[in-house]
Amino acid sequence: MSLIYMSESHRSNSEDAFIISIQSHPNDYQVTAKRWMKTKQNSEKVSWIGLDLQSVGKVGTKGNFNSPFLTSMNEKISNFLRENFVEDTRPPLITFTPITEEQLCKEAAPINIYSKGCFHQQNEMLYRVFKTDARLVRSILDCAGFVSTDCHDWNIMWVGSSGQNYLYEGLNEFQKINHFPNSFELTRKDKMYININAQATNYGKEDYNFIPETFLLPEQYNDFYAAFHRNKGSMWIHKPNGSSQGKGIFLVSSPNDIPLNTACVVSKYISNPLLINELKFDIRIYVLVSSFDPLRIYIYDEGLARFASEIYNPVNINNRFSHLTNYSVNKKNEKFIQNKDWRQDNIGHKWSLAALNTELETMGIDTVLLWTKIYDIIIKSIISIEPLVLDSLRNLSVKRNNCFDLFGFDVLIDSNLKPWLLEVNLSPSMATDSPLDLHIKSNLISDTFNLIGVRAFDRKKETVNKVKARIKARQIQLARDRKKIGDQSFSFIKESNQGKSEEIIKEALEEYERRGNFLRIYPSKGCDHYERFFSGIRPNNKILFKFLYNDLWEENYNLPLKTVIKEVPLSKVIHVTEENESINFDELMIEYILRLSHALNVLTEDCLKQEWKLNIEYFVNHQYWGSPLKNLQTINQKIEDRATELRKKGFDNKKMPVIKALSAIRLEIMLRNTAKNVQLDLINSLFVDDKVGILSDIIKWLSNKAQKFSLVGRKKSKEDNSSTNHAGSFSPIPSFRNYSTAGKKSAFLNGRNLGRRTFNVNNSSHC
Repeated sequence: MSLIYMSESHRSNSEDAFIISIQSHPNDYQVTAKRWMKTKQNSEKVSWIGLDLQSVGKVGTKGNFNSPFLTSMNEKISNFLRENFVEDTRPPLITFTPITEEQLCKEAAPINIYSKGCFHQQNEMLYRVFKTDARLVRSILDCAGFVSTDCHDWNIMWVGSSGQNYLYEGLNEFQKINHFPNSFELTRKDKMYININAQATNYGKEDYNFIPETFLLPEQYNDFYAAFHRNKGSMWIHKPNGSSQGKGIFLVSSPNDIPLNTACVVSKYISNPLLINELKFDIRIYVLVSSFDPLRIYIYDEGLARFASEIYNPVNINNRFSHLTNYSVNKKNEKFIQNKDWRQDNIGHKWSLAALNTELETMGIDTVLLWTKIYDIIIKSIISIEPLVLDSLRNLSVKRNNCFDLFGFDVLIDSNLKPWLLEVNLSPSMATDSPLDLHIKSNLISDTFNLIGVRAFDRKKETVNKVKARIKARQIQLARDRKKIGDQSFSFIKESNQGKSEEIIKEALEEYERRGNFLRIYPSKGCDHYERFFSGIRPNNKILFKFLYNDLWEENYNLPLKTVIKEVPLSKVIHVTEENESINFDELMIEYILRLSHALNVLTEDCLKQEWKLNIEYFVNHQYWGSPLKNLQTINQKIEDRATELRKKGFDNKKMPVIKALSAIRLEIMLRNTAKNVQLDLINSLFVDDKVGILSDIIKWLSNKAQKFSLVGRKKSKEDNSSTNHAGSFSPIPSFRNYSTAGKKSAFLNGRNLGRRTFNVNNSSHC
């Protein structure tokens, strides 16, 4: 192994950037590199926050990865389904199998026309391929007994681009289409940046720092021009918004190289990639989303490591075969080596993930940690478009399981072992130019169809159901027009929805049983960490998570489960054993009331919104409290009296550092989760609507106020800002000297700098 240190002009933003390359004859650098990797990875393990890979599994293991947790969970799910769901009146499931090269279709796809009529027999299984050749997909469907059609009564529809709205009209519950409406929000390069950057602004850049610095051109040309000249040693790469297969991609040597008459993105080039055999590579990962409500995300056990076909040379930016890893680009190079046998999956310029894992482990890289970080990127990316997809599903009245999406995530690992998301493909290539391609992709498509559960339904019966569905959709639209019912998916599940809850659980369990070589990464143990990245409460997600990782284990499994919570200093992590450190409603309520009191201290009563006043008055006078309040008290005095009453019940001081580390939004979610009966009615009075608590609303209001002050100027801001920076004082509006505008917003929305108690309370107020 050799370490090729880069000159300062070609380093990335990371301080210790160097290129690591495997060579056939190891030398003295190998020990140094492995020691550096081990130290770095051990540090990252200690501070990791998120899902636990031991409860998910690692890709690239050919199904051989196992853990006590996974073994027990598989057994419990099978037993639960067998004991609770015996009768099944639904149409039978169709089983799909991978195919050989001899079974591939020889003819091209039919002409892309679309018809609403259908002249096939009622019992035929139909598929529709639209705006794509999809040779492999057609071959697998043909072998399963399906017939191609141009009509709308298909069992499966495979679209090569983002689906138009009319494709989702009048679908029955058994029809499947391979794209969710609006899923292109993640796969267009400009849209991906916009959505992920919005998440970074709202929830903190430290959680969404997995895409390179990017500019949208021509709109942000001036910003890019300034960044280019500010970072003269950095390299940049140009990509058209909607292109694929490496078309229109080139490295930028000057802003003048960029055409301004077409929309594109320009990103900072990752110039310190991890190398194998001195070649740059990226990873194609296949990700299946089978539902957005509740969210269910799977990752396929196999994928592809795609290598550039010439030795990496950061100096020669014009050599596409050195810098680009796209197969469609490198296959044109005479030096490109094609795979000849899928069993020899580490030969040539395209490897399997299993072969890649083996090589990385030889280099001393902890692949469990690496894949955990990649899973984290995938989950956060999909969450970034979740509200957009849900909104489209509701508007089109599409049923929960009508759609699925098989994405192609392209990830690059740099020499610091940091994974970067390069792009997401809406319709990843299913070309089978090599035996390795055919083996991986044939199994991928058949496992996809098996997982989503394709059923041979009765068309005559389902025609009647379509009419009913259209009537229901119209009724929903009329109801929305008559009254602003808002986003119903954010509201809490009521007792009348018990049947729906059972249906959600049953669907998830049956799907898990059919997963084949897929691994489910969401929901998974530790994924409650990601709740804060959603735009609102997701009841169906909570129902499913609670069942899978609490109820299912309640009686027979005593594995100590751990979660980690961010402290105010981001470098520190508090480990909490849920079994021994359960936090009750009163302990959470004390913290919430004290934060609310601190926030109210900086506002005069005249500044309070009327809805805040009404809700707080209802809260402090609720029947939950044991004694009436004194007359002529201010709202803040009433809140403080109720906090004193709660303190008399006593609480565990050991838990307070954990509770104090919670953000305001997280605290509100936990309060609602732990509340029962009268407590639930009490806590609901502290919410201005189904999504936003009073404390979070005040935080947002103060944030907007602070941002307006900052526009006046620093001097004016210092004079008008009533927050203090004295030791031990409470600062509801933090000092902004070290915050950008985006940083201020992030700090407020996450509750990281507001409402955390220290020693004294600043009694000044302002509006």
